Amino acid sequence: METLKVLENLIDITKGETAYIVEWEAETQKVYMKERGSNKLNMTFEPNELLIKRFKDSRTGDYFVNWDHVSETDTDDSMPNWKSIIVSPLFDGENSKGLVVVEVPIVDREFDFNNYNYVNLMSGLISAII
Repeated sequence: METLKVLENLIDITKGETAYIVEWEAETQKVYMKERGSNKLNMTFEPNELLIKRFKDSRTGDYFVNWDHVSETDTDDSMPNWKSIIVSPLFDGENSKGLVVVEVPIVDREFDFNNYNYVNLMSGLISAII
């Protein structure tokens, strides 16, 4: 699988800022992250562990604004930089394989059901490949 191309496609279609795949086997976890405008993968990205814990064994994803987690603030007015997030699980039959996550600051846009459906569809394809 060309992970960079898949993440690039997710960002382009949803107009997200970042997209990442969290893949796990047993006790190990790999993260592949791409930011809008970058042409390479970030393999050292640390995902939101509360988000992973919340969706790790869930068979359904979600799209929402994460009001609870603020990773940065706007430098102009010190307002929190809340993120609109899409999370979709990766499954191989009954086995949880990982998550696909797409994020964007809500000052740029807020994801809707169409964006969620697209990411969810792509997650099914990604699950089959990884």
